[in-house]
Amino acid sequence: MVKLLDCTLRDGGYVNDWNFGKEAIHSIKENLEKADIEIIEVGFLKDVEYNPDKTLFPGTEWADYVIFPKKKGVTYCLMVDAPTPFPIEKIVKRQENGIDAIRIIMWKELVDECIAYSKELIKKGYQVFIQPVRVNQYTFTEFADLAKCFNNVGITAFYIVDSWGTQDSFRILSYVEQAIFYLDKKISIGYHGHNNGQQTLSCAEELLRFTEDIILDCSIFGMGRNAGNLNTELIMTHLNQKYNKQYDLRPILNSYSTDVTRYYNEFGWGYSMEHFITSVFNCNTKYIDYIIGNSTLPMDKIYELFEKMTAKQRIDYSENLIKELINDTRA
Repeated sequence: MVKLLDCTLRDGGYVNDWNFGKEAIHSIKENLEKADIEIIEVGFLKDVEYNPDKTLFPGTEWADYVIFPKKKGVTYCLMVDAPTPFPIEKIVKRQENGIDAIRIIMWKELVDECIAYSKELIKKGYQVFIQPVRVNQYTFTEFADLAKCFNNVGITAFYIVDSWGTQDSFRILSYVEQAIFYLDKKISIGYHGHNNGQQTLSCAEELLRFTEDIILDCSIFGMGRNAGNLNTELIMTHLNQKYNKQYDLRPILNSYSTDVTRYYNEFGWGYSMEHFITSVFNCNTKYIDYIIGNSTLPMDKIYELFEKMTAKQRIDYSENLIKELINDTRA
């Protein structure tokens, strides 16, 4: 059965430094519950001092206060980042009224570490979702081998993550096919996309035609870093119309009007020509952030700048390289 995972309070935090404000955090959480979203991600586990206005938590027990009272049937989760993992010893055993699941951002070179970390979380009672960043860095064979690595770990979900918004529906579906074929049938498959090419909705619709046994990540008004994510309001409406789901759109509209719109007016996110170009070249989005902040190059010149880079240079961000190319382009 298809499920929606709303990540507004986590992925949306890249926009406002996770500073939603205490009242907005609780309001968004409650509206997602009222809308009947199945999985709610409330923020990041980070080794930081707790701030009630932010969705960064120095332990699952701090997030437990945010999700109380829990709605029956909803899964509540947090995310950790594999390159700088939250100390496992600081994570308490899962409590009945607390966080249910932890999602792990997994880097290609840290598979073994991720497996070990997952096993420890599972011992503590948490569901574990694996999020391999930048799915397009894997060949289909490599992705199949990666999926098989997690078959005996005990994870709940394994994701196809289009970190830089480079994949169209055909490519995403090809990775999903690998996951379905090689993963244990007890493991759910998820999709997390970014909207650099305005493709997240079309990818989600194509995946649903292929399988309804999938978790789709989304956020209110697409709130998220750079080009943003799959819009919660769009995918829930599609599911209501085509798949007989019964999501309530009104609480999502309420969160948009009450909170999300003011973040958008202050910070902005979503499709842009700049982020579209990064998807064309499979380019690290840090480059376009630097270009926007440090130059007034027209779009055709930015295109030519990326053309000059090697495939490896586009992926491995270098501030020195982008400074040099900007100067050369100006000359």
